[in-house]
Amino acid sequence: MTKFTDEQIINIFKHCDKSDCIDDCRNCAAHQDGECAIPDLGAQVVQVINRKKAENERLLQKLQQAKSEAIKEFAEKLKEKVKMYNSEGVEEGDLIDDLLTVGETVEIIDNLAKEMTEKE
Repeated sequence: MTKFTDEQIINIFKHCDKSDCIDDCRNCAAHQDGECAIPDLGAQVVQVINRKKAENERLLQKLQQAKSEAIKEFAEKLKEKVKMYNSEGVEEGDLIDDLLTVGETVEIIDNLAKEMTEKE
């Protein structure tokens, strides 16, 4: 029995789905030696769908993990930048009168986002 790739199975299914005539089977990639090489085409299509669903789920989880890690990294770097700006010339325990303005904070965030997204 011939082994078909997922893409070939999908294309064969599309061909069978739009075919109105038995003669059209002769033009199909699965037509071999006068008969269909995939008699269980429906089951094959279901297997392809299940593999694609599993792959999509795996990729979605990987994307969500990467997103979570990026947010954590951004938060840590932002805290470092804000602490560094606010602590210049300040001893630990001193009161800080000159806190960041909203504009300065936005600028730090924008610069950090740019710095993190323009790597390599």
